[in-house]
Amino acid sequence: MNALKAIIRRELQEHKWGFVYLPWIVAAFMSLVIVMVYLGLTEVNTENFKFSTEVFADPETVQGMNEATFEQRKAAIRAGLLVLGFPLVIALGFAILAYSLSTFFDERKDKSIIFWRSLPVSDSFTVLSKLSVALFVAPLLVIPALLFLHLVSVTAGSIFFAVSDIVPFTWAWQAYPWLDWIRVIFSLWMQALWSFPVIAWIMLTGAYARKPVVTAILPPVVIVLVEGVSLSSSIFMIL
Repeated sequence: MNALKAIIRRELQEHKWGFVYLPWIVAAFMSLVIVMVYLGLTEVNTENFKFSTEVFADPETVQGMNEATFEQRKAAIRAGLLVLGFPLVIALGFAILAYSLSTFFDERKDKSIIFWRSLPVSDSFTVLSKLSVALFVAPLLVIPALLFLHLVSVTAGSIFFAVSDIVPFTWAWQAYPWLDWIRVIFSLWMQALWSFPVIAWIMLTGAYARKPVVTAILPPVVIVLVEGVSLSSSIFMIL
């Protein structure tokens, strides 16, 4: 158990930019944008999405918020927080992929693998420890930043609603789905486990290939092309 803790601590120390700093950078940036939107300093417009205080100038929108039931409020908050969490999940995915690609490759490159192999820990235990970091530890590290982003969003929105006399300050807090955080944790773990074959393949290329990026990408691309040309299907790509 102590060996596992030591390896995990070492991995997090060596890859803290991706696992620790990146989620907070993304969360801080998004929090700043959210606060600026509620202050009326900016707005977010895309083809399918608009985040602006102008939306609440519509009397029908205000009436709908005041007449919304508890379950409707909870569903609206849940949908909004799901959208907010998407960039952080994307950042987490890139961090895990970068870690999987570099963790063994960097050790081979700087020869530190020789030192770690001299310790009384088997290679299989080291591999399992690195997999546990990617599959279980990394998803947990994004939770504090995600919670911070959610709290900033709900707080800023509640203040704006109360000051603008749209709905009471407690409108969102009363319906906040706190128990959803348990589901969020298990959902992140399930997504990581679903990506296990990809993570394992990338770690394998980092452990043995001279050019791990090319080796990780080229074989799957070739398989997809061969399958498409010879079988006219895309099963491998879907998987």
